[in-house]
Amino acid sequence: MDCPFPALDQFDDIFKSKYHTAQISDSWLNEWRRNSTPSPDLNLPPKNMFIPSDFSLVPPTHEVHPTVTLDEDGFKSYWKQDSSLPKSYIDCKFFLPELQSQSLEAAVVLRLYLELVGESLDSVSYAASSAEYQYALVPVLEGFKLQVAGFSDKDTFFKFLELVVGALKDPPKIT
Repeated sequence: MDCPFPALDQFDDIFKSKYHTAQISDSWLNEWRRNSTPSPDLNLPPKNMFIPSDFSLVPPTHEVHPTVTLDEDGFKSYWKQDSSLPKSYIDCKFFLPELQSQSLEAAVVLRLYLELVGESLDSVSYAASSAEYQYALVPVLEGFKLQVAGFSDKDTFFKFLELVVGALKDPPKIT
């Protein structure tokens, strides 16, 4: 069978490459169709459970500053609406009294713990990030911060948040 691309006779100005255009012959099309059985080794990835379905905006409030929604012993929660995007953002700071002594050992153990939690989330973080969900575990002087951001779709945002918090509560064991 003859090659259908005899010469690179055209030039692309943008990519500075040569190319050729030609009609694909019926014999080549028939050959491709005859050998078009898909390989059983090729599969589509599983459905991404983090793809949101609700992109609606919450009706705007006229609050200028964040409002305190919960104020209990050791816990304070603020809420501020952004009516321009259907996104949610959570930023929590966990205070760990053990770190108040500023012991090097406590700081190293915290860093290792956060790395272990991050690695335990690797299996879902790619799917989550491709659906515009992100998280960060950041060590700070008094403990660590947990930041979670993504679309406000209740089903997918809270599913992602539960996975991250679940990994914090029960990270995999080192064997």
